[in-house]
Amino acid sequence: MSDGKFFMLRSKLNEMVLTIQDNILSQDQPVVLQSSTGMDNQLWYEDRYSNTIRSKMDDNYCLEGSGKRDFLLWGSNKFM
Repeated sequence: MSDGKFFMLRSKLNEMVLTIQDNILSQDQPVVLQSSTGMDNQLWYEDRYSNTIRSKMDDNYCLEGSGKRDFLLWGSNKFM
């Protein structure tokens, strides 16, 4: 994977970025807003094949909206 395809999802309100909480990759792990560190748990890319936003830490995980204005990490087979 080329590093040029990764990006941060940054809030215009407070400049914080979406971050996989505690660097833990697991189903339903919270994704929270934190100050930018540039670590892999804050880097994402768009998978146009599956229409998902995937983590640089492990592309088997993508963002999932919880319906409560929160995001979770979701295990996903990218070839489905």
